[in-house]
Parts: sequence; structure tokens; C-alpha cells
Amino acid sequence: MRCLVKLAPKAFLIFSIVVFVECANAQVPVPVPASALPTIESYPPCIPSAQSGYKDKHCLVTIDRQAPISPPILIVPAGTTVFVELNNTRWNENVTWTVSTTHTTPPDVAAAAVKNAIPALQTIVFNITTGPKPAMIANPTGILALQDAVGSQQEALAQQLSRIIRAINNSSAGITCLSSYQALQLDNTCSQAGMLTPLTFDPAKTAVITSANASANLPVPVLDITDMDSLVKTFYLTCVTYVPGLPAGDQDLARQLCRDIGEKVSSKESLIDSALSDIQKAQDALLQTVQTLQAWPGAPSKIAYQFTTTKYNNMSIAIAGVEIVSKTSSPIATVAINPQANRWVVSIGLGVSNLTYNTYTNAPIIVNGQPVLNSSGQTTTVVTRTRTSPSFIAPEGLLSYNLIPSKYTHLFNKCPNGCTILASGGVGANLTSKTADFDVGLSFQIGGVLLTPALHFGRDSRLTDGVEVGQMLGSSPPNPLPTTNVWVRKFALAVTYTIPTP
Repeated sequence: MRCLVKLAPKAFLIFSIVVFVECANAQVPVPVPASALPTIESYPPCIPSAQSGYKDKHCLVTIDRQAPISPPILIVPAGTTVFVELNNTRWNENVTWTVSTTHTTPPDVAAAAVKNAIPALQTIVFNITTGPKPAMIANPTGILALQDAVGSQQEALAQQLSRIIRAINNSSAGITCLSSYQALQLDNTCSQAGMLTPLTFDPAKTAVITSANASANLPVPVLDITDMDSLVKTFYLTCVTYVPGLPAGDQDLARQLCRDIGEKVSSKESLIDSALSDIQKAQDALLQTVQTLQAWPGAPSKIAYQFTTTKYNNMSIAIAGVEIVSKTSSPIATVAINPQANRWVVSIGLGVSNLTYNTYTNAPIIVNGQPVLNSSGQTTTVVTRTRTSPSFIAPEGLLSYNLIPSKYTHLFNKCPNGCTILASGGVGANLTSKTADFDVGLSFQIGGVLLTPALHFGRDSRLTDGVEVGQMLGSSPPNPLPTTNVWVRKFALAVTYTIPTP
């Protein structure tokens, strides 16, 4: 089940905020009044991993609408209030904030095309002449004169409509560029490199409104087209009035000629009628666009909302701009916030210890490259030792507790990605001795990485039962040699990476 919450505070009536959340864990964004913006801008910037939290539990995310970049996932202590401020907003956008929360018990963790409000119109282009004069008719002068008269009038109407269409298309291009916040070029295309700014937008908007008003109010020859429609409808009947004046043998050919010409002028008249309808629709759309632009009060240059985190609820804030004319929604940025419910940190990685692990074997005694034999001809042996150092512990798992008091958090957040000091203890698999070893120490965490100088508790092998290294045990030594494992303490360095925890 999901909840839909709509907020329209008095100071922000022109901005719609739609919040989608799980009903049990609703997170409602709170708008920051314009008078409070200078205050929140003094808050420390939010960093990806604020292990030590923030002074007064406040931090600020700043996003530039002109060059928006989504910040990395923010890990903050539960109860932290994250302020998100959008700067250099676009005058022609309604900014929406969509918040979704995900309830977690354990772990985890992302340019719309601008639609043209005015459809592009096709300029009317056709050839008025209907082909070579039919030589088979002895005297088609009246018929051809009628054809030329109708064709000339249609050509004049087509050219007049084409001029209006070009003006509408130019105005439409300006609206398209304004919607996408791009500069209009001389060839009536939008400049991908020339983005508008808060300083250049207003002159561009004024130019678009002036152009759109002019195009929308260009007179359309509706009555002339109506008269032409009537003339075209009666063209065939008018044309055949010339037939009786022709020689008897040409009368049937003349009737067919009237029919052919009538079909051609009717087809062209349909193009003119269609263009007239499209022009009228486009002019209405231009007028509506002008009204929208003139009525819209414009977005403030800065907008900010605050979001307070709660335990076990990850939050994602999607910021988008809805263009007021085309209604196109363009994503701006996404802010993801994962709260930490406690001061414990779990990490996994590897460690290196200066522990030297000993192994023992019976080796033959060699003199001058030859084994030494006893009186029975058997090879004599001596106890030898092999040392392996350093020891590698992998995987190494640490459980750490954050030691930094909240009053000092602002100092540790000055590190890149945030840092802190933790007390750590853990266990790892010693790849050399094939045993489980233990480490305790202080960890320095920067971002998601923990560096831990540790006291390493590992096991080493020792000879027992009076056997010593270098001892000669004859030709029949005990095999294996008697050994025992003993605990030893050495220095180790562990490098681990945090595992997301709720």
C-alpha cells in the first residue's frame, strides 16, 4: 500500500510537491522559507559517509540547476536533517520533489526531450500548371483560360498561407528553445552549447512572446479560401459550358479535360483547406502559450526543502523540473540518504601480521653432497625448522564502535568523504597456519575504508617432548615430530571495507 501526499505551502503555492512513501514510514519534506535560506547555507556540506554525524545534526546538499549532478549516496546517523537546496532554477519550470522511502532491516544501495507545444506546419508547395495544352482539341482556349484563372488564385493563396506558416514555425522554434532553456540561433535551431542563464532568459522570453503574438495575429484569408472553395466545387459545371462551342469531334475530349482539371484543382484546394485548419490550430496554441508565459510568476532563484531521517528507512529524493508550456518533466538530480541506526560498523577485508609460523621436519644429514649413513647403512636425520612470514589473514571481519563524541563531529567531517576513530575487534582466517586468529585495535575510517593497526593473536607451532631444532634423531626419527600450537601476540595491519548496515 502506498500513500500520496500533496503539499502546497502558502509561500510555495506555485511548486507542487508529490511524496510517494510507504504508509507506515511516511517522510514528509518541509519547505524552507526564503528568509531561512542564508541560515541553512551556513550548515556543513553533506558528505558521502558521515560516520561521526554532524554538529547540531544538520547538513546541506547544494545542486546547481544549470549543471546538475546527483550526489553519491549519503550515509548519515539516524535523526540527521538533510537540507537540499536547488540554485539557479529555471524561470519556466515548476520544480517537483518526489520522495520514496524503503524500510530496511539489513543492507543496501542512478535529458528528457522537450516536446514542442506548437506542431510544425508544412509549407504549401505545388505547381499550378496542369501539363501541356491538349493539342488534340481544336480550340480549348476558354477551358485553359478558366484553368489558369483558378490556378493563379490558388497559387496566391498558397503563397500567403506559406508566409504565415513560416512565421508560426519560427515562433514555435523560439518556444522550443525557451522550453529547453537554450538560445535560439539565426537558423531557428536551438543551441546545444548556448544555454540560457537567469540573466539572458528574460530577454529571450520577451522576444518569444513578441514573435508568438505577431504570428498568432497574422490575418488568414478565410473568406478568400471560402470563395475559392465555392469556385472549385462548380469548376466542372463552369468548364463544360465551353464545350458546345467546340467542334462536334472535340466535345467528348473537352469534357474529359474539364474533369481532369477539376480533379487537380480540387486536390490542391484540399491542401489549402488543410493548411488553413492547421494554421488556425497553431495560432490558438501560440496564444495559449503566450498567456501561460505571461501568467506564470516565475520560479524563485533558490528552492530548498528539509528531510529528517529515521531509523531503518532509506530515503530517495527525485528532483525534476516540469516545463510550464510543454509540461515536459526533466529529471534534475536524485538524492539518496541511508541513515545509520547505531554507532556500530561491520567491515570485511584482509590483514597482514608479522607473525612467523614455524614448521618442523626430519631432514637427512648431508656432508659434501652425500647423505651420512649409520653403521647399518641407513640415512641419519636432523630436526630442521622452516619459518613463514608474514602471515596473511583473509577474510578478516571486524566489528567496530565509533568513539567520537558528537561535539567533535565537525572536525572529522573535514576529511575527504568523512572520517572517524573506532574501537575494533575481529576474527580472520590465517592462510598460513590454517587457523582462526583474532585482532583488536583502534581503526581509522575514511569514507568506507577502515585502516586498523591491531594486536594480532595467532597460533604458532612449537616442538615438545624434549625435541629441539638441530637434534639428530638417527635413522628412525618420530614422524611426525611432536608439536603443539601456542598463542602468540604480534603486530598486524588490517584493511577492511564497511558493509552497509541499517
